[in-house]
Amino acid sequence: MFSATLFLGLLSISTKVFAAGPCPPNLNTFADYAILGANGAYDADSTVSQIVGDIGSVSGTLGIDATLSADGTYSTSPIVTGKIYTGNYASPSPAKLQTGLADLHTAYNDLMGRTSNLGGLTLSPGLYNFPGAVTISSTLTITGSANDYYIFQIQGALHHYSQIVLSGGIIPENIFWGVAGTATFYATSHFEGILIGGGPVWFQDYGTGDDRIPLSGTGRFASFAFVEFQDATLISREWIELDSCCELTMTAL
Repeated sequence: MFSATLFLGLLSISTKVFAAGPCPPNLNTFADYAILGANGAYDADSTVSQIVGDIGSVSGTLGIDATLSADGTYSTSPIVTGKIYTGNYASPSPAKLQTGLADLHTAYNDLMGRTSNLGGLTLSPGLYNFPGAVTISSTLTITGSANDYYIFQIQGALHHYSQIVLSGGIIPENIFWGVAGTATFYATSHFEGILIGGGPVWFQDYGTGDDRIPLSGTGRFASFAFVEFQDATLISREWIELDSCCELTMTAL
């Protein structure tokens, strides 16, 4: 089980600072989507979920109640604030999705291929590697400024039951999660960051009745398998590509 609070140390900057932590992977056109599934995107409960951003299904498999546009290049849905693209829609949607999938592969390989510097439970912005499955069962606080970056490499599955809280001004666009196995988000959980999954991404709701709390997330979610959501509120925000690598020089205070 993994549960920790992440703390940002004090830094004294002696040269121009771009950001603390590793350079983020370049998302390229993957950044156009809130959800991108190589083999489909599914909504298990179309009456509750709300997705802010575009959805892409490269294979053309779509489990969402949607209305095709007049030109056949995209569709819309009451639960999606954005457009839905699939691989069997009219051009240029298939080519656009293939480009997004290629960029997703590049970002995933970059994310999972880096060398970790995990050093314990008191962490500063950086790259951290977990050789097996990770469970987040209590609140995880990620602390840093809006210029700081985190990369988490999880070689197994991710089970997220609780809340991720951001502190100190850090933004979800600067937190990257590479998950080799299945990523499962359970009822009442809240997630922050950009997640690229080698396996399926599940947003599951096991609650019943009117008092259930839907799960939620801020960031982007992609899978080389599929993405399925139920009773989920998922919000994507603008991705800003850095012009320069985020290197910095630090001296102790």
